[in-house]
Amino acid sequence: MKRRNTRPPESICWDCKNARAHICPWIGEGEKIWSRAKSAKRKLLKSKQKQGKEHYTVYAVEECQYFKPDKKKVVAW
Repeated sequence: MKRRNTRPPESICWDCKNARAHICPWIGEGEKIWSRAKSAKRKLLKSKQKQGKEHYTVYAVEECQYFKPDKKKVVAW
């Protein structure tokens, strides 16, 4: 079975220098520090469903006061 990409491409977290679990409370602990984000529900795989949960929420961060652009971008060919 082919895996689906669940990464929200428009999230600024993917390009943030502070996007490390030991630096960012949002990534490390799930503490909301951003000011604006889009949310989307995703369906859990049947093997991952527990206690009646069938969905989880994914956030695409659009604005965050702690955002610092990561100048070291890796380009994969």
